[in-house]
Amino acid sequence: MTSGAFAVITNSENKVLLIKREDLEAWALPGGNIERNETPEEACIREVKEETGINISVDKINGIYIRTIPGLKDVTFVYKATAGKYTKLEIDEKEVLDIGWFNIGSLPNHTLTGIRDIINNSLKETNINIGFMNKQELWVIKRFIVKKLKRMLSSR
Repeated sequence: MTSGAFAVITNSENKVLLIKREDLEAWALPGGNIERNETPEEACIREVKEETGINISVDKINGIYIRTIPGLKDVTFVYKATAGKYTKLEIDEKEVLDIGWFNIGSLPNHTLTGIRDIINNSLKETNINIGFMNKQELWVIKRFIVKKLKRMLSSR
């Protein structure tokens, strides 16, 4: 089982920051795996900085989501965060294809389905959301497998 931490970051125009992941070619929240001896909050701050170049301050934990689909079991911590001052967004080219601020009501095509729900839950003034992310998005799985196969074949 793996664990990850992600941030819902909104700006003054009520737009949310998304990254286009290199491995899935899909839009998602910035964040990633929690390293050994690291708290979820520390992982969230580190991963957002690595992927976007932005320093954030975590406002609150907003959700804990569990995914249990065949071959994949993980726990995801989602934080509501505020961006510090920055001059431009910086892409980590190993992990991120694109980055941008998007209207919450009109997220880009190929945004992971669960991400839409997480963003909407995050913007509600409620206690911590606890839920399951067991939707299998076949288009994402297909892209992931094709990329893995291409990498394996090119390394031969």
